[in-house]
Amino acid sequence: MLDTKVVFLDMDGTLISHQNGGAVFPDSAKEALQIARAKGHKMVLCTGRARCQIDNWFPVDMLDGMITAAGSAAYHGDKQIYANTFAPERTRALVEYFEKNHMPYFLQAERRLYSGTWCYQAALELFRSRGMNEELAVKFFGSVDFIDKPWLEEGIEKAMYYNCQKEPYQVEEDLDGYFKITDSTIKLSRFCDGEITLAGIDKSAGMDAYLAHVGVDREHSIAFGDGPNDMEMIQYAGIGVAMGNATPALKAVADRVCGHIDRDGLYDGFKSVGLLD
Repeated sequence: MLDTKVVFLDMDGTLISHQNGGAVFPDSAKEALQIARAKGHKMVLCTGRARCQIDNWFPVDMLDGMITAAGSAAYHGDKQIYANTFAPERTRALVEYFEKNHMPYFLQAERRLYSGTWCYQAALELFRSRGMNEELAVKFFGSVDFIDKPWLEEGIEKAMYYNCQKEPYQVEEDLDGYFKITDSTIKLSRFCDGEITLAGIDKSAGMDAYLAHVGVDREHSIAFGDGPNDMEMIQYAGIGVAMGNATPALKAVADRVCGHIDRDGLYDGFKSVGLLD
């Protein structure tokens, strides 16, 4: 058997397939995780979602840890071992930018999401345009408080915005470099949707914190992903594997490309790197 590996797994598009507004955790992917864990390998979710958004979508008892909010926080088991949050004055400036440009948004914290009161109807229209009813939208985003002054909430780790008519690099320039802007993996609008973390924070930052905590060198890590916010994760890992449904840009930097998520891709990917031996 190989030495124990730490396996970092994106969620949406890698572990979870979104079909008709719903979600499917393929049986073959579940089997791959179960076999690999039984052989001693460690499974770590590495997602753009906040901690409060995960339980509705993925069985956390199959995990040894989590990187959440696109690298802003890390957990070993249920214990948070690393976190980065926005300065309150920067959060307020960010909200003012969203409102000025009429961009529906969500602010992500560990236990809850926050948004402006005006965003509720705008967000629902985006969901409906993707075939998602209100019930599915609530499940997708988890617990959200639509309030008048969301910037007053503590512990904001990440933000998401929708329906922006600027490219991510333009939004980043508008915000003076305090934030990092990444194109969103899950598109809700026909314009630009994006994710916002602190500058210098991406999934590789959370991975580095997790590996340091458990005392494992990065060459003993493997990562699987499919979207724009997986770029640094795939490049940081000892072996980076892009899903068959990944973006062309991610496939170009990956060490390997496995099959499509809906065609037993993750299982085949685990097999190809020796996690099931």
